[in-house]
Amino acid sequence: MNNTIPPKMEEIFTRTWSMATAAPLVGEQDYLPLKVDDLTCDVSLGFDLFMRIRMAGGNEAEMVIVCPRETPLPAELKKKIEQAGISLVYFHRRDLTQVLSYLNDRLGEVLQEDSLTPVQKAQTVARVTVLWVRHFFTDASMQQEAYQRIGFQYVDHLFGFLCRDSFHRAALTDLYQHEPNIYAHCLNCSLLSMAFAQYLGWPENKIKDLGGGALLHDIGLTRVPQEILSKMDMLSDEEWALITRHPSTGYGILKNFASETLGVLSIVLQHHENCDGSGYPEGLKLTQIHPMARVMRIVDSFEAMISQRHWRAAFNPAHALQIMTRECKESNIFDKKLLISFIKFLSS
Repeated sequence: MNNTIPPKMEEIFTRTWSMATAAPLVGEQDYLPLKVDDLTCDVSLGFDLFMRIRMAGGNEAEMVIVCPRETPLPAELKKKIEQAGISLVYFHRRDLTQVLSYLNDRLGEVLQEDSLTPVQKAQTVARVTVLWVRHFFTDASMQQEAYQRIGFQYVDHLFGFLCRDSFHRAALTDLYQHEPNIYAHCLNCSLLSMAFAQYLGWPENKIKDLGGGALLHDIGLTRVPQEILSKMDMLSDEEWALITRHPSTGYGILKNFASETLGVLSIVLQHHENCDGSGYPEGLKLTQIHPMARVMRIVDSFEAMISQRHWRAAFNPAHALQIMTRECKESNIFDKKLLISFIKFLSS
């Protein structure tokens, strides 16, 4: 088996390394990040692999193909990238289907790999799950029941890790995906909600339903124009109306899936309902809101606060809980008993 770098790739790689440094990719671009650890050597990737580099003396960074889609990834190339301290490479978003297929095919090997810790395996599943969420949310042709089941299989894997005796809840943050977008937010909410429900003593089937609903809860936001979601100024009445329709929109996407449970659909439809009736889209009150949606209201708010957004820095978790406690006292937004339990859960 040939582990060396083909001459053409060697020339690109050598030229790049001697004249450029790795440049970080910021914001939503045409290229998406991929962990070097998730790549298998001597196997054709099925997609072009890029590095973002800046030439010495130049001002503009550019994407350079370091391994074409039809070429097996040489072990020597991966070694050079790792030795240079580079942990992320990139692929073009048009290849998302191929990348997910590649990672999903490899996932079975990863889960059976004895050299990896449970946390490392869970981290791999979490990264694949975020890409799946992006694909399911943004490609209408993939919004089918069979493809949704793949996403819920990832939820099952993640729940399995949470149930291990060796998996301490403090390791939950190691699985968090720190990307300022709704895909990472949904994954983080899924992890946090399942861990919380486990703390509450819920049965396994209910916990998995909660995790699945959390993973899908913001799918309706993909129908809201990005310029509204990223707007720095106050939203107009028309723009806010679009935002408040996203739970109903998400429900409309998923309601005809035969395998969808009441819990999952309730999470998607009701995760912005407030216990005092001031929420949206239906203005429901405490007893009218599904218990899973009440949990989601808390987890969704907390995760959003502790994550960086384009208009603000992330809140300290303690500060976020202070804000939520104050809001609950002033207007009964959250289920008070659940919020108290959530605070105890986090402190544990």
